[in-house]
Amino acid sequence: MINKLLYIVNNKEIIEDLKKVGVKNFLFPLKDFCVGFNNTYDFDEIENESFIFINRILDNESLDLLEKKLNDNRDKIKGIVYDDFGVLYLINKLKLNVITINYQNHFGTNYQSINENLKYNDSVVVSTDITKKEIEEILKKVEKEVCIFLFGLIPVMYSRRTLLTNFSKEFNIPTKNNVLIDEKISKNKFIMVENEFGTVGYQRNYYDGLELLNLENIKYFLVNPLFLSDKEQIQLISDIKNKKLTLNIPNDKGFLYKETIYKLKEDK
Repeated sequence: MINKLLYIVNNKEIIEDLKKVGVKNFLFPLKDFCVGFNNTYDFDEIENESFIFINRILDNESLDLLEKKLNDNRDKIKGIVYDDFGVLYLINKLKLNVITINYQNHFGTNYQSINENLKYNDSVVVSTDITKKEIEEILKKVEKEVCIFLFGLIPVMYSRRTLLTNFSKEFNIPTKNNVLIDEKISKNKFIMVENEFGTVGYQRNYYDGLELLNLENIKYFLVNPLFLSDKEQIQLISDIKNKKLTLNIPNDKGFLYKETIYKLKEDK
């Protein structure tokens, strides 16, 4: 079970401690090619046989730069988790021998689209927008092992605009990052994280999917420990081993038991 964790690196300094409690697969947000993280890492900071995470929308100039970086570091990459299909183009062009995982959270919602995606990738991250029952149905029908988001903050929006900076300039207030906001209509809370490549909005509550650890046909369980302290991250691994969350943090089950399909009322 722990062998199948794919753990996003939040603080490189505790990797050795995480290894001691069983974590083997580390996913590093790649510097200049990721949004939504406080810490990103260049290849000289990334351990050999690691996964790299690329989740920003790329233009031609960025793809050219990424191509050079991937080619220069091809021997140290175990796998690549990506959003933009331009990354897959580069992987094929460079003939990189890596595990490819496509992660578009709002798209992996049914087995037909996932199977189509699996024609070109080793795995796909199943969306967190669907119920546990729907996830179980997908796992029965996919043609390869897929990845499940197990725990962490879930990104719900991404803009290429620097929204926090723009707001700060418009209203002449100090710039802040990692801002907690209340959305007035839905009455939900979100954390906004910005860098020069854009802004990501996360649901405030940590997603607790630890009950999904019993599922089969899984390649990796994805964990995003963003904003957890070092101590909390070590405790999280213990909780995962016990399949029960004990951390004193705001959390919920997301859409595991809440369908997002509604029938609209007819006009009279």
